[in-house]
Amino acid sequence: MVDFSTTTGWGINKVDGDSSFGNVVVKLVLNPFDKLNWWARAGMVSDYKLGVPSTDTPKIEYTNISSYNGYTIGAGAKYQVFPQTDFNCGICLDFGVVYTNYIFNRKYQENIGYSDLSGTKFEDTEFHAKFNLSRKIRKTEPYGGVSIYRNWYKFGSNSGTKDNINVFAGLKVKLRQLKWLMCEANLIGETSLSAGFCMAVGSHE
Repeated sequence: MVDFSTTTGWGINKVDGDSSFGNVVVKLVLNPFDKLNWWARAGMVSDYKLGVPSTDTPKIEYTNISSYNGYTIGAGAKYQVFPQTDFNCGICLDFGVVYTNYIFNRKYQENIGYSDLSGTKFEDTEFHAKFNLSRKIRKTEPYGGVSIYRNWYKFGSNSGTKDNINVFAGLKVKLRQLKWLMCEANLIGETSLSAGFCMAVGSHE
């Protein structure tokens, strides 16, 4: 999966900020049982920008100008509660945890400009639960649902948590046997656009 652009809220010591980044992720899904899938993901995070508002000064923005890229890893499970029928959509629940690590080496402040940092680490541990509705229509499968998140952040010596509810929608398009293209957008709470290629090995549809 390639996540072209993402903007998400975050909170440290009850101060809300905003961030943007791009990432490239590989996701492996195992289907040992018909209704239960286990998944794991790993990828690279790049071009991370972190905005920190302040009551005393204009917003401070942390960025990275080195060749260092952060990383993201995660794991979880997806369970099919109800299969699709002629009258109903398929219903799935997805639970998972995702950890992201990034290092900032400079900050920008209005009227002051850029200043170097000694490498400040930013960590984001995300726990999520997703409710997903989907329906296969010929070679396409539109889907959508609601995600509930809890993020635990650590930025240098500071830490905090933030809860979020997000609405998402996507589409899978079958190219040929066991191969699909997919795209997905997050619409509320967190805004993002992602696209990817899916391929199954030794599986059935």
